Amino acid sequence: MSFAELDNRNKTLYLFLDESGNYDFSPNGTKYLTFTCLSTEEPTQCVIDLYNLKHNLIEQHIVSENYSLEYFHATEDRQFVRDEVFKLIGRCKNFTVDSIIVEKSKTNPKIRDILILYPKIYGYLLKYVFRRYLADSFQQLIIFTDRIGVKKKRQAVEKALKMSIKEYVPREKHHTILHHESKSHFYLQIVDYCSWAIYVKWDRKEERPFKAIKDKVKSEFEIFKRGTKHYY
Repeated sequence: MSFAELDNRNKTLYLFLDESGNYDFSPNGTKYLTFTCLSTEEPTQCVIDLYNLKHNLIEQHIVSENYSLEYFHATEDRQFVRDEVFKLIGRCKNFTVDSIIVEKSKTNPKIRDILILYPKIYGYLLKYVFRRYLADSFQQLIIFTDRIGVKKKRQAVEKALKMSIKEYVPREKHHTILHHESKSHFYLQIVDYCSWAIYVKWDRKEERPFKAIKDKVKSEFEIFKRGTKHYY
């Protein structure tokens, strides 16, 4: 049954956004940037399982002075922890994932400014999401991002999201954009893991993490795939 065929009188669509890779456009930076969106109507499924996993891991004495496991974070977690989190995420059936992959060396210097690039990339990313979730299939939209400390980046993300909402979401649909610490919401931690899995697949050719979420990935688009010019 499609989203649009469900009883939608009180439906809320939740989007959780994350990115992987750094913003250094030089040979010293990461090769790729990945922008990822997790979409769900049920942002409580798997939460108890993740909560239990966290405490089970702590009971196994994996914590230390340098590793407290305050929350799950793919780049910082130990391999054993990552393996267990990916197993759990792989069993979740209530969300989908879309991602845009940017090969940074192909990015024209004219559009690298974060206030230009972010609206373009998030515009493409959310287009894929809203193609699946028809406007009449939800009553409100709630978007979560990790808390953004850099003012210019926060402005860029806000601009990008508001532009996409204006284009794809009818005015009568209520929408909320929230910047929360990822440690405050398990689904921000899940999208972090999904984004990281897609990133290492592209940047390191490491397929194992991606296999755990492969069935949830609805679109994975390399935006400059047809480009042939490298700027560094």
